[in-house]
Amino acid sequence: MKFLKKFLVIILILATVLTVAFPAEASQKTNWQITKELCKKSGYSKIKVVNANKLIDKQFWKILDHRKGKSYIVVEKVVSVSDGTGYGWYSTGTKGTNYIIGYNKKVKKGKKVTSYVIWNPKTNICDDILYVVDNYKYRK
Repeated sequence: MKFLKKFLVIILILATVLTVAFPAEASQKTNWQITKELCKKSGYSKIKVVNANKLIDKQFWKILDHRKGKSYIVVEKVVSVSDGTGYGWYSTGTKGTNYIIGYNKKVKKGKKVTSYVIWNPKTNICDDILYVVDNYKYRK
């Protein structure tokens, strides 16, 4: 019994030391944290998140076509399913739509990926994207 108590105390001490010395990947920033930092870096603290998977195309394009000069930056949230090649497919609230999105790295086929597309707030141009954030990285 005494040996078991000593053994458990040693295990607890080791677990504590290892947790402090080698913290889990808690220090790795999430895609959303990276997105917020990039928006602030661009000079915007207010963010308007547009969920591409829920809005119908007409609503989405209306927001994008009128983003120039607003006091916020538009961020499109896209949840897609990887096809295993570094791209994924997603649909919107418009029935029968399927769109493709590129990732920052290859992702196993069938895995869901959440991407954040940060649109340029200085223009209304439909393909003027500042950054795309996914897989804990961003690209311009």
